[in-house]
Amino acid sequence: MGVLRIRLSEEEKEELKKEILRRIEEDGASDIELSDDLGLSDESIRDYIKSMINENRTSRLAINVARNARKDREREKKKERAFVFLKERRSKTYIKKEVGISAETLENFINELVEARKNIKR
Repeated sequence: MGVLRIRLSEEEKEELKKEILRRIEEDGASDIELSDDLGLSDESIRDYIKSMINENRTSRLAINVARNARKDREREKKKERAFVFLKERRSKTYIKKEVGISAETLENFINELVEARKNIKR
């Protein structure tokens, strides 16, 4: 059984490009998220992004900056949740499971907290 392919008009393609670019710029959406939300293949999303880069509507750097900013925000949220659990004296196993982080990430968070406290005392 084959895949149903629908030909989009130039206007429809332009609207998709605008939506893809908006979602990347506003919340750092990944190719997979865009693919799922817009009902396109990952390859199609990548093709639209390449096209917009070639048209100088965006750059690989701008896309990476937006996506990295999102990762940073998500990391900070996880770190905040972990700190709340630490204050509640929850176990490391509990924190890792509830926050969805590895033992190494939790140790990094704890070390960051210790360093921040040292800097406050100075």
